[in-house]
Amino acid sequence: MQQNRTTWTVVFAVAAFAAGLGAARFSTPAYAADNMKVQIINLLDMKPDDISKPSATDSRSRTLATADGATFGIQIGATARHYHAEANELQYVVEGTGSEWLGEKIVQLRPGDLLIIPKGTPHGGLTPGVKVFNMKTPPQKAGDSIPVK
Repeated sequence: MQQNRTTWTVVFAVAAFAAGLGAARFSTPAYAADNMKVQIINLLDMKPDDISKPSATDSRSRTLATADGATFGIQIGATARHYHAEANELQYVVEGTGSEWLGEKIVQLRPGDLLIIPKGTPHGGLTPGVKVFNMKTPPQKAGDSIPVK
């Protein structure tokens, strides 16, 4: 019985490895990181004007890096409630306290919080001074910010 279990474990491990190898070999990444350069960006030192000009809702955002399969950015300010149909988003609160829509409830934010926002989840910042570092995977395509009424 133990030998059968070990045999099947090895078979599944080899199959999983082969599937991963095939996916890596034959798939094309969404974005190549060929133009990425070594740099240090201090998120705490970034002032609103370093990020972008204000939007109509006075929020600001800037893409910091694009790598294979993800984009990384910084945003500050209130954003309208929306969701992404194709991109998952992680937000790490760098600075400020406040609140944000997350799903169907309002949550309180403080520095050090990590929000995990699966695609399709309504979210939006309610407090102007909260600065978050975000990662979207796969990289958010144009038009994949759908307003929630």
